[in-house]
Amino acid sequence: MHNIYSVLGVSEDDVVIDLRYCIVYMLHEGSMDLSEAWVYDPIIDRFKSYTHQNVVHLNRIAVDHRDCLIFDLQLIDPNIAIQEIVDKVSEILWELLPWPKGLELEDRWREVRIFTVGTPASVEEDLAAYIEAVRRSKTEIRPAVVSEAQAIIDLHSDTVRRVNSADYSPEQIGRWIGKRRVEITESMIQQGQYWVCVDETGKLLGIGHLSEEEITGLYVHADYLREGIGSALLTRLEQELRSRGVLESQVDSTLTAAGFYRKMGYVEIGRKKVGDAMLEVICMRKMFPG
Repeated sequence: MHNIYSVLGVSEDDVVIDLRYCIVYMLHEGSMDLSEAWVYDPIIDRFKSYTHQNVVHLNRIAVDHRDCLIFDLQLIDPNIAIQEIVDKVSEILWELLPWPKGLELEDRWREVRIFTVGTPASVEEDLAAYIEAVRRSKTEIRPAVVSEAQAIIDLHSDTVRRVNSADYSPEQIGRWIGKRRVEITESMIQQGQYWVCVDETGKLLGIGHLSEEEITGLYVHADYLREGIGSALLTRLEQELRSRGVLESQVDSTLTAAGFYRKMGYVEIGRKKVGDAMLEVICMRKMFPG
């Protein structure tokens, strides 16, 4: 990994590691070479003393191979949404980098992942392993196809049992899962309501459900939590809403997912109970920038 500590005025020994974020931006293959000085020099110049509303401490920038740019940072203000930083940095990079002609804004990155890092001893190893896993995985986010209906039902049920059971009673979990008819899910897929994140083998890693004007569900496979799949799916669903002219994203979050949505820029606007299971959910909203 090509670490650019000296330009930022810090050394490896100076980096303060508590719970911090690494934002990983990965390019599409062949779009440009980030290791070329004329490409990354403007990035370093722009981010030397970067702050965003005085809430970010930037530890370092790193380039891995030729296609991956990593921002290692800590949020000084715990109330700031990490997604706000991701979006702002992405906007700056859109202006700085020599993108191929004709590239659409939403197609600039192959992957944008938010990675949390823990102990100093494992940070480089963990981050390198994560980036390599992303590079190998070749995950794809796309509209679901009818043949995936049963897999969508299975992923939803498994995630509710294994993840959401931490915040809801066994009776509520049972009523929540219920008996879902595959024909109904197939119909929803045909209407364009379901989006999926799949790996190179077609395995479902996450699912998102979208109505005409709001996000009505997002579930990540229990074995792939905290790998950036949820944030990538949510970002794609938000892009779809914006393409429809929707000015804000609304979601009824489970108690389990509320922290995730807050990090992604959502604010609580109320609470209610829904369905036969009387699940308590948190009504949340995120305004899209003008």
